[in-house]
Amino acid sequence: MTESTAQPNRMPPLRSWWLTASLIALNILVFVYGLLIGIDAFSPNNLDILKLGANFAPLTATGDIWRLFSSMFIHIGVLHLLVNMWALYIFGSYTEFYFGRKFYAAMYLLCGVMGSIASTWWNLPAAEAMLSQELPQQLPAISAGASGAIMGLGGALLIAAWRPRADLPITARLNLKMLITLMLINLAIGLLIPNIDNAAHMGGAVTGILLAWLFTFSHQTGHAQQPAYVAIRWAGVLIVA
Repeated sequence: MTESTAQPNRMPPLRSWWLTASLIALNILVFVYGLLIGIDAFSPNNLDILKLGANFAPLTATGDIWRLFSSMFIHIGVLHLLVNMWALYIFGSYTEFYFGRKFYAAMYLLCGVMGSIASTWWNLPAAEAMLSQELPQQLPAISAGASGAIMGLGGALLIAAWRPRADLPITARLNLKMLITLMLINLAIGLLIPNIDNAAHMGGAVTGILLAWLFTFSHQTGHAQQPAYVAIRWAGVLIVA
């Protein structure tokens, strides 16, 4: 993420992004738990990831609704974890500052869950085939990781860069062209590399864009803290939920 003007080349103080740090820590703790119960750090097998709580459409669509949430905190190997946690720090620390912690927390969870729902819906034909006792030619991919939530944060930051808050100084605003480039690169990687859950990415990104637009609307009017506009923001969150 590149800002529109030069910024100090140092990490912001932890107190300004402690919620992001907590989310990173939670993902790491789940990964460490997987290691403790015998899951391979580099090449975990599908059955182990499934037992840990990954999203698998035939199971999720037939009762394991909890997988929509649990899969957000499970990663398929240490490289997957490191890439996602770096992206979470980059996107999350600014999202936490821009949207505030409460809205950020709601946005993160909803983008992740909506990404899981999109993934399940995309693989639903295979789930229906299993329900009718017809074995599909190819089972849908097992989905796990924070990517849906992170892409949601990226989508939200696109809105934040496009229509920045009126109370922000120029030095705290984002470079829209750079953000668009980063999002397009992420989408291109998902299309070019096999076994990446693009449905989860798109579901998270669209949710983040919608929620951020609701948030930004109230700031553009100059009445961000008035009860009516606060209610509009949280009504949007509840509708998505």
